[in-house]
Amino acid sequence: GKCSVLDVGSGTGALAFAIHEQFPHWNMTCFDLSKEMLHQAQTKNWSSRDKVHFIKGSSNSLPFHDNSFDLVTTISSFHFWHDPDVSLSEIRRVLRPNGTLMLTDWCGDFLSCKMCSVVLRARGYGRESWNIPSQDYVGTLLQKAGFCMKIQESYPIQLRMFRIGPRWGMMSFVATPRKSEVHS
Repeated sequence: GKCSVLDVGSGTGALAFAIHEQFPHWNMTCFDLSKEMLHQAQTKNWSSRDKVHFIKGSSNSLPFHDNSFDLVTTISSFHFWHDPDVSLSEIRRVLRPNGTLMLTDWCGDFLSCKMCSVVLRARGYGRESWNIPSQDYVGTLLQKAGFCMKIQESYPIQLRMFRIGPRWGMMSFVATPRKSEVHS
């Protein structure tokens, strides 16, 4: 069947394009704060161009109706969100009751990511620009935003540019909206 997908912080559209190649009949929305990134995403060879939309905006204020999407994805953008609690509440709002959120990002529980934080802060990049969070922190924010965790894990990956040295840390979450309590 048809599915409606929102890719938050889609950047160059790599994830959205991979999903679209497998499911070209699904409606895909690429959403990013950067006009330049969205332009790069638009230049991809989308097979069903009429099913793909590109919208610029902030994850803190998603310009979509409640219960609009079956699937929301976000990969390697969470650490840039200025108010992740607000953004996750917005994602929860636009996700359908039986929908799924898939979030993957850098994991601050790994030494390599902690070293990256130290270097970037030493170069003048403060927490207001980005923050590499821990797995527990993101899990707690997801629960506070009304999500029920299906998968929560962290894992090392070997980056191509660094053949030796510490492995980069990633974390992934699959979550669904928590069912509202019935009040009688």
